[in-house]
Amino acid sequence: MMSVFNKICLKLVAELNEVKIRHGDNRPLDDELRRVIDDNRHGLVKVIDPKPGFINRLYANGCFNEEHKEHIECGEKVSDKVDRLLDIVRRRSVADFNKLVEALYSDDQPVVAKVLAEREGKTTRSTLPFV
Repeated sequence: MMSVFNKICLKLVAELNEVKIRHGDNRPLDDELRRVIDDNRHGLVKVIDPKPGFINRLYANGCFNEEHKEHIECGEKVSDKVDRLLDIVRRRSVADFNKLVEALYSDDQPVVAKVLAEREGKTTRSTLPFV
């Protein structure tokens, strides 16, 4: 016989799976994807080039809104801009995380994109080979 707690847990898991099915990649980043950013953050801040074209592409693709764009662009140093970008993407959706990866690939930053893409769903220390 199944306990009340087990029934509640099964119902919760079923509801979470339904959210994933209904919302696809429009769901918030889970802990594992946030950990990908966090575990690689030091290296990402050093190597991501937040040039205006890159930031504009992310904005145009809907990765973040105009207020976010302005917040990123007002960072004084390059590292400030990347920190702000990562903070924003961390609080966005799986789709927005994927948009960041796609923008890195199309902006000739494939090594960084590959680290994020390959680590998706896995937790590890920084995997940037050059940091």
